[in-house]
Amino acid sequence: MNASTWYKDAVIYQLHVRSFADSNRDGIGDFPGLTAKLDYIVNLGVTAIWLLPFYPSPLRDDGYDIADYRNIHPDYGTIADFRRFLKAAHSKGLKVITELVLNHTSDQHAWFQKSRRAKPGSKWRNFYVWNDNDKKYAEARIIFKDFETSNWNWDPTAQAYYWHRFYRHQPDLNFEEPAVKAALFRVVDYWLAMGVDGLRLDAVPYLFESEGTDCENLPATHAFLKELRHHVDTHYTNRMLLAEANGWPEDVIQYFGKDDECHMAFHFPLMPRIYLSVGMENAWPVMDAVVKTPVTSKNSQWALFLRNHDELTMEMLTEEERDFFVKLYAPDPRSRINLGIRRRLSPLLNGNRRKLELLNALLLSLPGSPVIYYGDEIGMGDNIYLGDRNGVRTPMQWTSDRNAGFSQASPQKLALPVITDPQYHYESVNVEALEQNPNSFLWWMRRIISLRNRFTAFGRGPISFPNSNNDKVLSYVRSLDQEIILVVANVSRFVQHVQLDLSAWSGLVPREIMGRSLFPAIGNEPYSLSLGPHSFYWFTLEKKQLRGMPLCDPQELLTGIVPEFEVTDLEELLTPAVWQKLSARLPSFLAALPLQPVGCNVRVANIVDGFLIPTNRHVLYVVRVETASVAALHITIILALYNRISDQPARLLAQVHVNGISYKLADATFDQAWHAWLYEFCLSPRRLSGRLGSLNSSRFSAFVRPNAPAQSETVNADHNHLSLVFRPAHVVKLFRQLDEGPHPEKELGRFLWEKTDFTKLPGVQAAIDYLGANQVPCTLSVMHTYIPHRSDGLQYTKDTLLPFFESALFAGKNLETLVPPALSPFRLALAPPGEHTRAAIGPMMDTAARIGQITHDLHAALASEPDDAVFAPERYTLYYQKQISHSVLRLLDFTFLQLQESQASLDPTLRKKADSLQRRKVQLTALFGALTHKLFRTYRIREHGDYHLGQLLVDEQSDLWVIDFEGQPARPLSERRIKRSPLRDVASMLWSFYSCVHSMASNPVFTTLPGTDPAQLSRIADVWCRWVSSAFLRSYFNAAHDLQPSHPLSLHRVHDAALMLDCFCLEYGLDRLSREITQNGVPSEISLSGLQFWLDSLATGTPRAR
Repeated sequence: MNASTWYKDAVIYQLHVRSFADSNRDGIGDFPGLTAKLDYIVNLGVTAIWLLPFYPSPLRDDGYDIADYRNIHPDYGTIADFRRFLKAAHSKGLKVITELVLNHTSDQHAWFQKSRRAKPGSKWRNFYVWNDNDKKYAEARIIFKDFETSNWNWDPTAQAYYWHRFYRHQPDLNFEEPAVKAALFRVVDYWLAMGVDGLRLDAVPYLFESEGTDCENLPATHAFLKELRHHVDTHYTNRMLLAEANGWPEDVIQYFGKDDECHMAFHFPLMPRIYLSVGMENAWPVMDAVVKTPVTSKNSQWALFLRNHDELTMEMLTEEERDFFVKLYAPDPRSRINLGIRRRLSPLLNGNRRKLELLNALLLSLPGSPVIYYGDEIGMGDNIYLGDRNGVRTPMQWTSDRNAGFSQASPQKLALPVITDPQYHYESVNVEALEQNPNSFLWWMRRIISLRNRFTAFGRGPISFPNSNNDKVLSYVRSLDQEIILVVANVSRFVQHVQLDLSAWSGLVPREIMGRSLFPAIGNEPYSLSLGPHSFYWFTLEKKQLRGMPLCDPQELLTGIVPEFEVTDLEELLTPAVWQKLSARLPSFLAALPLQPVGCNVRVANIVDGFLIPTNRHVLYVVRVETASVAALHITIILALYNRISDQPARLLAQVHVNGISYKLADATFDQAWHAWLYEFCLSPRRLSGRLGSLNSSRFSAFVRPNAPAQSETVNADHNHLSLVFRPAHVVKLFRQLDEGPHPEKELGRFLWEKTDFTKLPGVQAAIDYLGANQVPCTLSVMHTYIPHRSDGLQYTKDTLLPFFESALFAGKNLETLVPPALSPFRLALAPPGEHTRAAIGPMMDTAARIGQITHDLHAALASEPDDAVFAPERYTLYYQKQISHSVLRLLDFTFLQLQESQASLDPTLRKKADSLQRRKVQLTALFGALTHKLFRTYRIREHGDYHLGQLLVDEQSDLWVIDFEGQPARPLSERRIKRSPLRDVASMLWSFYSCVHSMASNPVFTTLPGTDPAQLSRIADVWCRWVSSAFLRSYFNAAHDLQPSHPLSLHRVHDAALMLDCFCLEYGLDRLSREITQNGVPSEISLSGLQFWLDSLATGTPRAR
């Protein structure tokens, strides 16, 4: 983006130094206090700060009565303090806008004191507007009618009247005097040369006077502003002038619309019409104001606001509109002043959260750069009993401590009292409290500002209003290049339905920006939407994608604008300013990562902590992510700086210039130097401090130091974790997602290794934990013993299936001899198969039996410590069984609803299978209901949680090893630690057998053989699955039968085990089916066929004892 027009994309935060933060306990805010709070401002997502006047002043108009243009009020600090603030703000990526009150000064200014004592006609007397009587310029209106009766005031020292458009203590400068212009140009040079980025020109319409006019918006004023703009453009770059001109758009456009005066101007008429639309429950006031707003030039911009330090002005309303406005928003006469209302945003709306969100959503999406007044982001209240407009300028509320955390001074010393009104009391409405609640209005503001910053169209795109059949719904489209954004807002307090003419965008698909949810595609017919009271939608209109495709295209996303910035050293990569620059690109960057715990459906991503890795080029960030399905989670990303020609990083986050050297800041997931550091960090107890938290490594009893350094090999990089092998000693597993509390991978692994006799697992030797600000550990990495192996269980099984299918296909009709006498693997487990069957199925029969034995041994170990509360077995209760039943029945209803909705997208074969499955819902319902009929004499224990063939290793001696105890990463950590029936692991392994054999049955090696029948292959796969499953179950339950009757895994009632196993197998299949439809839009054939298979394989009989 063009740096010279930074203001077109800006979100501006307006604040008063006096009321923001006190550092020296004098009860008055100051620049050191403000500097200390810059990180808060950065984290809000704003990009610029607008400061109210901070110059020496008698403070009779809160600083707008300036006594010295080139200094700092001693209450606020010194010039040195200001310079430090300015440098800090710039280092954090914030622009700084200050006030330049051109029209008038304080009557205490040295210029006025000289002028009143100077001779008439002299240069100093002409610095101000003097006259012998008060009759001149009679047509000029009195602005502050509540306080002034004339624009002239008698000065006894000068023996003359001086002109003032505002308060009598603010005499107007005489812009007809060349010395005045020269003096003000020197003031401009002083602040811009210091580094100020923008100047707000206060009260610019009133600079000149002319008899016979209203002394507003005169041609001489525009001529002066042209001189000022030329002076600024000639001597400075990337600076901005903002005009405060309270007038109709056709008048105000003259101040900035041709790129030869100011760069920006406030849109005063639009602001009250936003309130009017909500109050009248009609979209027309906003639409009318926007439509009547002249189009600005390419480099100009409107400034929008809801509230500021002044009263909410009603000058741009008709008398009838003002009457309605006052009755609605200012029924208390004490809240009114001049032609405005002196209230903050939240009290204006009676604290209505829906209205607050709606108005801010409009502010951030209408054409212009939004201005947010300090405290409005937390819903601060006001005090209408304070004089003038001080009621909206009270101290910022930081904490629930004394003086709202604003100052450590005695409350009596505060410049203004803090808010103690019950509804807005600082003890409940404060930054600290709201930051701890992710559902607070402060967090909502941070999220929506972050979303706004992702779209250039909001700041630079034109606006259009599609035809609508409902006046209570405001809708408009913002577009720029490939960005098309539809905003729909219900300004009514009731639910509304609207039909929009979006035919111009026919074929595009609306995606709701906050939740990333897809809506039906737009056609040529009116587009229907329903909205709740005072609710709104932001949609992006995107190209239609096939159902089941990813919701985003990472490569397409990553071709967008890459942030580019300069830092003096790597430490700056740990500053909120840099984090803010990276935040807009983070969602698309995360979508393209090889490890995606959140997928590509990221709503908001913000860096909350960072670490410089001692490799001198790596940085690790902790990122807070929000998705459509998860309110908030924390993930880690590892980045590296690359600058060699040979470096070709695939996933670029930013371009960074460090001391004149250009680097690519990019994903370092597979970077060998990062792997080496991670390994070394695991080998010794260490601590690495970040900006807020720390990384801490620890070693456990299984630790063995390697004999020699090892090179990393990446063996697994799925969406959950990265596994690195350091042969011959270790495997390091790095988790992308950070979860607070004990991680099952570490917890189960250590328990089994250190407290039980189960040895067929890799020992947990070390771990790295992240400790954030709350000091609750989150496991980042675990180091295991490396287990030499020839294959994992899944590949081993596939290898045995190749000769089985070949033999079965050539056997032809002899295949009938393999058909089991019962469909239920549970019932087949009652007796061992014959030698013919064992030979035909192959070595997998013995392997399945060994899997059954090791599975039982694992469960027995997990149930072996009754005195350890974390692992102690817990008896089933009828109440718990009812919970299971209700949970599975809800899953059944939801999954079948998904299946029904997806049927239109299914091919005929899948549709037939789906229909067949849905006809068996009554059978499923009855089965799950049987869980509540009687109490099971069994226990709940900790489980593996994600048990399948891929979680087994087969070593050179064909021994089996169990790995990966983290559970299902898609589930919350707390849920993965819940005790459940061990038969859930058994059920998931049965499904693994089924999935493996049926995926092999669809292998082209077999399906392309001449005369091969897919149905025949499926029957062969079913036969294999039944026999192998029965061998697995026979071994598992035989081991359970040998246990003492008091053992938690002892088999008391075989029928109970059969019923639970049936239910868990079907529950697993339903959950799998639901996830497939959610992720892909359609179910897989294996899941549909598998559910039918297990329904046909129910263990309806009771097996006899051995």
